[in-house]
Amino acid sequence: QPAVRQTLDAVRAAAPNAKVVVIGPVSTNPDPSPSLLQTRDAIKTEADATGAVFVDPIAARWFMNRPDLVGPDGFTPPRGPTPPQPPTKAGG
Repeated sequence: QPAVRQTLDAVRAAAPNAKVVVIGPVSTNPDPSPSLLQTRDAIKTEADATGAVFVDPIAARWFMNRPDLVGPDGFTPPRGPTPPQPPTKAGG
């Protein structure tokens, strides 16, 4: 996974003393697809190889049976209501 390694290498170059934490993909399905598991494993392999801490939401079951916590694309958080905007001064 060259893109993962390139990203982690760029982070290390930019912040060599930072503790890097990589969060893997999520799944609301208790039986994630083999391709999603392969993606998770590839990301973990690269994180481990670069000394980053890998957090596995699938293994930790963060989102299992909670489709309300994941947007329609299956990866990003759902869009909530637009927060209220602060009032503005008249004429300003």
